[in-house]
Amino acid sequence: MEWDVVAFTVRYNQPRKDEIEHTLKWLQKCGVFSTDLLLVIEDPCADIGSGGSTLNALLILAEQLCSSRGYTVLTEDVLRGARILILHSGPSSTEFPQGPAFASQGSLRQLENGNFVAEMPIVQLFENVNCLARGHDPLTWVLGTEAYWKLDKNWAALKPDALSNHHITAFTLQADDELARRHGVYDCDQHNFVIDIHFRDPPLRSFHMLCLSAICIPPAISTALLSLHTTYPISSSTYYGLDTGAIGFKLSLFFDFILAGCSSLEQFLAMPIVEGKCDTHPDLVKMARRMVHQKLGGYRTRVEFLPIAVFHYFGDDGRTKQNYLDYCCKPENMGMDFIDLFAHRFEELLRQANQIDAEVPSFHAYLSPMAKAGLKWSSRCLDVFKKFAIESDLKYVSRVLTLCATYLSLLAEGKGGVRSGPAANSEFIPALEMLKNPNKQTEGLEKLFEVTTGWIDEKTRMIRAARHLEAAAQVFATRRIKEICMPMIPILSSAVKKPEFKKVTVSACARVDLYGGWLDTPPITLDIAKSAVVNMAITVDGKKPLHASVERLSDISGLIVEISGEEQLTFASVESIFESHDKPNRPGSLICACLVATGLFDNPKPLSDILQTHYGIPTTGLKIMCKSELPHGSGLGTSSILAGALLAAIWSSLGVEYTLDHINHTVLYIEQLLTTGGGWQDSIGGLSPGLKITHFQTEATDGKHFLTKTIELPEKLRSEMQNRFALVYTGKTRLAKNLLQEVIRSWETHDGEAVEAIRTMQRNVDLTADKLAEG
Repeated sequence: MEWDVVAFTVRYNQPRKDEIEHTLKWLQKCGVFSTDLLLVIEDPCADIGSGGSTLNALLILAEQLCSSRGYTVLTEDVLRGARILILHSGPSSTEFPQGPAFASQGSLRQLENGNFVAEMPIVQLFENVNCLARGHDPLTWVLGTEAYWKLDKNWAALKPDALSNHHITAFTLQADDELARRHGVYDCDQHNFVIDIHFRDPPLRSFHMLCLSAICIPPAISTALLSLHTTYPISSSTYYGLDTGAIGFKLSLFFDFILAGCSSLEQFLAMPIVEGKCDTHPDLVKMARRMVHQKLGGYRTRVEFLPIAVFHYFGDDGRTKQNYLDYCCKPENMGMDFIDLFAHRFEELLRQANQIDAEVPSFHAYLSPMAKAGLKWSSRCLDVFKKFAIESDLKYVSRVLTLCATYLSLLAEGKGGVRSGPAANSEFIPALEMLKNPNKQTEGLEKLFEVTTGWIDEKTRMIRAARHLEAAAQVFATRRIKEICMPMIPILSSAVKKPEFKKVTVSACARVDLYGGWLDTPPITLDIAKSAVVNMAITVDGKKPLHASVERLSDISGLIVEISGEEQLTFASVESIFESHDKPNRPGSLICACLVATGLFDNPKPLSDILQTHYGIPTTGLKIMCKSELPHGSGLGTSSILAGALLAAIWSSLGVEYTLDHINHTVLYIEQLLTTGGGWQDSIGGLSPGLKITHFQTEATDGKHFLTKTIELPEKLRSEMQNRFALVYTGKTRLAKNLLQEVIRSWETHDGEAVEAIRTMQRNVDLTADKLAEG
């Protein structure tokens, strides 16, 4: 790696400056680093901070570059196209007289060119930054030397798009609470852009993004930064200011420069002065920050995770040279890799996420570095997911599997296709079938991950495997729903007297969702404390638009299905019904799922024999019709309401006594059987009259999971709604399953926007009902 400039800054009055320069020149000669211009720059005065030291070094090296190119005045553009490395030395001490960067480990390292050099942190640091910068555009790199860190041996390089010409890139490693309390940590949005920095006061969360003293600055920002050297009081941190009679001024690279692009000017000026990092004169700090924000306020900082195998900070109290040698030079620590550390931390994060009300950051921040590690670690990452899936309770397994699917999609780097798609490949079917049986759950998970591991050889197959992992997650969601719903599904009995009429027809309203959105969707509705929806049953053009009928046949054997009066299908066997009941893209799948849910075909006998058992002779067949007068994909709850209407028709034809509670529980179960993963609000919205709010609770009260309360509207509002309500059809259709999957992914990965939207709906759903009642 060829650098245009390598600048090493030392503290003011550093007595070993000459020795440091001699050591650096020797390392350069041996081939540790390569540059045309090596500078050892002493800070112009004491205590100018990392920001002041960076600005002063940038000024001096820019002047040197200008001079070498024949310029007689400073030209900031000289930074463009130059590969610049600025290294800041740590404080010297009795144990580390040249600073911790030159602390010998008492061993030698052989370089690629065959030369041997003493093993010490500065050598490792050059290896780190050369690895990071290689293959990227010329940029300015700024690194501190107060910590020893080593990239994992299996890690290759930063991705081509990891560094940007439009924002600063700051590097981080994941830290636990103990480490975070001794350092600064980044607070980032879901796209990993910095929004705040906490110094020795980390927020409450499992893991933190440690402020590693390593940042990368593109030319546009480094030139903007350099332009501050003539601005008072910022100039006071450079030799330029001191030579014009100013007194030193302390600036922080992180709290004064990086944070400038994270907030408005007012917010930046109001930020507290961090003790020990920034200048202590409030008026001067405010003046300086105003100037910094003017130049750097438009540039944000994005955090990039690094797979760091070994990390040791020299500045901590009690961390002596012996601590450093004991920790960093052990063979087992030198060989430790990133994934081992990450697996432990990720497991803890998963455990925290299982506490539903916990403030947990987006899992993307933790899955991304796993995926960026590449295929070398993928099988070990899958082992982490498998271990936690096997050890988790039923209600948490679906989250683990969804996160594993997200990991595979990140591993595919957006090149393997879309996340939603079919998930019934023959290689996965045995595992999926085993997962439906609680007694074979562990065996099924073992098989699932065994197959998945064999599918990560190509990006398209990664996405296909991810779909099957989500299908497995759906199996566990179905099992949770089944536990709730099965006790409320009527038991069929052949002893019940059958009605004399041959045909039963049921018509139903559509529903409009007024507030509550996704609060009814599993697993969200099972996870949150308050799950409620406000919706309304509606007619269309004065008529109920949804119809279902069941007609007994004696001249035909089998099941005839008619859909919307156009398509007619025949199911000649019980097997064919079960074959279609979980494939929502197939015609007739909804009807098959309804029949399976009722338990009508639980008996393995021929279809005609089963019908005769339940309906009596001479019934040998059924004709079932489902018809919707609404456009396909209207968003008015069509399929669930049709399922409810069909259940009413089936049970009525069998003489079964039922209530709306029975229908609502069974429709929720049907949604899971069908694998659409839908919730409970549609059937309640269309089959329960009028405007209402319905609460769902996982623990039944007096045998009820659904508590529905009618909202009595004032007459004026009722009249206005009836007169002004219009349906507009866009013509754009979508399968509800695909839309639901995206919402569930966002929930399970703790996507910030999705979680906040859910919580907002939780807070406001009862208020919405109250306001409607008030008119």
